[in-house]
Amino acid sequence: MVLSTVQQSAAMKHILEVVLDQDDNRKLHLAMVHNGITSPCDLCELEYHQMYELQYPSNQYHFADLPLGNAGLLKAFKAYVAYQASIGKEIGENDWINITPDEFDRFRISNVYSSIMKSLPPMPKPNHPVSKTSRAKQNALLTTPKKDISTISTDKMSTIDLVSAQDTMFHHVTSNIPDTGRFQQLQSHP
Repeated sequence: MVLSTVQQSAAMKHILEVVLDQDDNRKLHLAMVHNGITSPCDLCELEYHQMYELQYPSNQYHFADLPLGNAGLLKAFKAYVAYQASIGKEIGENDWINITPDEFDRFRISNVYSSIMKSLPPMPKPNHPVSKTSRAKQNALLTTPKKDISTISTDKMSTIDLVSAQDTMFHHVTSNIPDTGRFQQLQSHP
């Protein structure tokens, strides 16, 4: 059975407003409408990099890029749907409105989510200019030894700069972790 237009709209409204906790007529809603994403299936068919390329009408004549935090929510939701399918709990057409924020939040703080995010390509570079102060703090996050990272003041960084710094740091740290599988493979072939 295919979802009717009304059911698709109800499912998207539930996902955006209940599961992702985004108010109606916010940037995420506007981006979905502007980009023709009318159903959960449309959303899940987006490639991860496309989520960072979504735009919304900022006024009658201009468009703005979807904030990184919103793109990250979409990325997390798509990962949640893929994970459910991988464990045999595929979300059926009538199940979209049964997803709870608690289920989604538990997934986002799980080790499974962390491992999925590690396997994805890094977030694209932001198109917006980053202030020199924020750039310096991002560099400090990357170069400060782990034990001293709490000494960096992030209180004057914008949310976008902070998310960008955290994502950069995450990929920097995880890219320096040796691939033990490759190491074991090399050891088994003298």
